[in-house]
Amino acid sequence: MTDENITPGDLVIVKWRDTEDDCRWEPIALIEHLHPPLVKTVGWLLSQDDSCVRLLYSIAGDDAGRSIIPKACVESIEKVRDDELDVDV
Repeated sequence: MTDENITPGDLVIVKWRDTEDDCRWEPIALIEHLHPPLVKTVGWLLSQDDSCVRLLYSIAGDDAGRSIIPKACVESIEKVRDDELDVDV
């Protein structure tokens, strides 16, 4: 699932399955064939552990936009390139 050469600070693509809900009424036969959507999120790896992957997708000084993805939803993590963050990781 994860390349062992990926380290904090690397620019990565995380492929993961998201939850989905819809308040519309639909036939149960249709719902039975639905699957969680596959999502691709790009960002700098801040950290990861057994529970989640933490990415930064934009950085302004000491503030950052972030995605925190539950590890159970992650299908793969691919390094785009070695990179440097403007923050200590």
